[in-house]
Amino acid sequence: QAGLETTSFYNYGAWVISDNWAEFQLDQPFQEEPGGTMVYSTGVSHLLSVILTKATGMSTKAFAEANLFDPLDVRVGGWDRDPQGYYMGGNNLALTPTGLLRIGQMMLNGG
Repeated sequence: QAGLETTSFYNYGAWVISDNWAEFQLDQPFQEEPGGTMVYSTGVSHLLSVILTKATGMSTKAFAEANLFDPLDVRVGGWDRDPQGYYMGGNNLALTPTGLLRIGQMMLNGG
């Protein structure tokens, strides 16, 4: 929990119609101290995608393909992006049931 007000549920529409999703999320007031009570926020998950892209110099999709999807032979059917071109970190990633099964099995195996 980042502590920022959620951009899911009642606030999701305002977030997705904003011009800059990362800035919109960062402009939200704190509801909790960071590390406090968990409140899911698609926008906070999306911030992780932006951070990953900036830190690695790779898109989130390219990073995930190289380090997760390709080794498991999972194909991405589609993955939405924000207005700045960052892949969504919180939702709208299309995978097949078989792909989800492979990821789930990896997790069950401790991966």
